[in-house]
Amino acid sequence: MLDLRRLRLLRELDRRGTIAAVADALQFTPSAVSQQLAILEREAGVALLERAGRGVRLTDAARVLVGHAEALLERAAVAEADLAQAAGTVAGRSRVAAFQSVALRLALPAMAALRERAPRLRCELVEAEPEEALPMLTIGDVDLVLGDEWRHQPLLPTVGLARHPLFRDPVRLVLPADHPVAARHPRAVPLGELAGTPWSSGPSGMGWDEMIRRSDLDELAAALGELDGKEREVVRLRFGLGDDEPRTLQEIGDQLNLSRERVRQIESRAKDKLRRSANLRSHLN
Repeated sequence: MLDLRRLRLLRELDRRGTIAAVADALQFTPSAVSQQLAILEREAGVALLERAGRGVRLTDAARVLVGHAEALLERAAVAEADLAQAAGTVAGRSRVAAFQSVALRLALPAMAALRERAPRLRCELVEAEPEEALPMLTIGDVDLVLGDEWRHQPLLPTVGLARHPLFRDPVRLVLPADHPVAARHPRAVPLGELAGTPWSSGPSGMGWDEMIRRSDLDELAAALGELDGKEREVVRLRFGLGDDEPRTLQEIGDQLNLSRERVRQIESRAKDKLRRSANLRSHLN
């Protein structure tokens, strides 16, 4: 008979990669994890681990067993939940990951309500952005993620995770009441008006930061329609638009079969056209 607790260790090793990482996540010692996996090997009657450098890796037989372990552990969790519901009690521990604003408005009020409705359930809050929280959910470090998704950066579906959209939240630009741009545009402020202005945003690489950068590039892409074909190509290569890395004048000349001076002239002409949009100065200067 295969032990579910040991099957969970094998699944965690498949997800986390090392025995040390499994031990850290589940509050075991590495030697205890190794001992339990050795017992599981004897129970299964086949080799589950093989040496790989200074660590171990799963054998083909172990990967087959991991697939079954996923199904068995899921069914066991469902059975425990059904039993708790039948008994009219909810007990155990639940970990919720959320970014700051949604934690304040949704997670904490929900946890306070659960404290009254399910006093035997211990809820823990982990503050994390979706980029950090979703991998934690995938490997079982948290049970629920309250996250956001941006239109330009949709989240990819992940096997084994259930997704439930809650609501749409508008993005708002906040300025001091006496800001000159706010005075000129009382209803909607063009982002181009704020080129060169310090912004308060999210950490680099997160959805907020990417949204602001994408807004700049969207305006730049629209303005490119004013250029002719050669000018668009030079600007695209020079400033690394799309998936390209920024190129030097010499590299652009070699690619387009133009002299370095000719590339400089085309670049200068394109810049003059594009400077009509204030938001492009940060790209072109």
